[in-house]
Amino acid sequence: PEIPYVALIVDSDAKLAACQLARDWAFESRGGSPWCGISPAMRHSASVVAGRVLAGKLVLFLGAGLGRSAGLPGWNELLDNLAEELGMENHLDAVNPLDRAWLLERKLSKKAGGTQHGSLGDLVASQLSGPRAPSITHQLIASLPIDEVVTTNYDELFEVAARCAGRP
Repeated sequence: PEIPYVALIVDSDAKLAACQLARDWAFESRGGSPWCGISPAMRHSASVVAGRVLAGKLVLFLGAGLGRSAGLPGWNELLDNLAEELGMENHLDAVNPLDRAWLLERKLSKKAGGTQHGSLGDLVASQLSGPRAPSITHQLIASLPIDEVVTTNYDELFEVAARCAGRP
């Protein structure tokens, strides 16, 4: 049978140790280990990454996919939404994403006199308006003992999660 994956968030080392012990007992009672189904190469990779985290020698690079866990659109979905709002949805399907963004910006600049949309930044902001909270993924990553993070994200959800975790 497939073993489900579960994430638990705890607020102390003692609770984490208790959860890990319970997990190990659960797997042992089924004749397996927490690492069953994970190849030796993947186990080694996980061990290397964990060692770098603990040594403070890891820099995270967070891409746009992270925001999807909080309900934000991905890059292509955002461009599709913008194109639809500008009446260009059927004209840009075969164009690469960077060129699509440039074409959308050009369309907006040509309509500058009588558009309700304003700038491309305003239009993007309207697509992303509404309350957003960091996802569990943001919070888990923010809780890692990592001092340096590079992000290409347009939102500040990771920064909010980091502040909540007491990390600069």
